[in-house]
Amino acid sequence: MRWAERLVAVIAGLILVGTIVACYIAATSPNSYSGDGSDIPLSFYLTQVVYGLAPQFAWVGLGAGAGLLFLRGLRWHPLAETDPEG
Repeated sequence: MRWAERLVAVIAGLILVGTIVACYIAATSPNSYSGDGSDIPLSFYLTQVVYGLAPQFAWVGLGAGAGLLFLRGLRWHPLAETDPEG
């Protein structure tokens, strides 16, 4: 595997793990807004942003992984067969 492929694989993994962590943090943080005219808390905004962008980031990570798998398939070649008797 070339260094560029390894870099893309690491970045794709970080994107997927980061998306999962961000969704977990957003889901477990107390985000309530009563709508009584007070300021909307920042955590509420961040939750909306995370839930809005998570699917796109997940698709980017999965697409990068699929692209790497396809690229590895294009570059694959079988090992040379060795003569078992000699």
